[in-house]
Amino acid sequence: MNLNDLGAKLPELTITWRGFGQPTLIDLNRLTGDEVTPESPCLEPVVKLLEGLFQLQQTMNAERMEQDKPALHVIARTVEVSANNNPMYVYTLNVEINAQAALNNLVDPTEEA
Repeated sequence: MNLNDLGAKLPELTITWRGFGQPTLIDLNRLTGDEVTPESPCLEPVVKLLEGLFQLQQTMNAERMEQDKPALHVIARTVEVSANNNPMYVYTLNVEINAQAALNNLVDPTEEA
């Protein structure tokens, strides 16, 4: 799973790589379809990124099944019913960490996802 693959599951040009040494940008306006400011609520962009990651995992797992590889279990999505009777997505992110790594680099780079 990489940013390029994730970008393919999001609105076009949401993730832009500007070249080596330059920041990779996530355009929240494109992601949400709204004009985002620093005062905008942060939940919608986060949920849309999580949903994109979930969709990417679904695609990758379908491909992995055809190749007899084990499924990835990085993100799970379940649907519950809220107190207002509305559907509520619950995302669970599972990331294996390298306990021997520095605190700012905990995600295990050897993880296949």
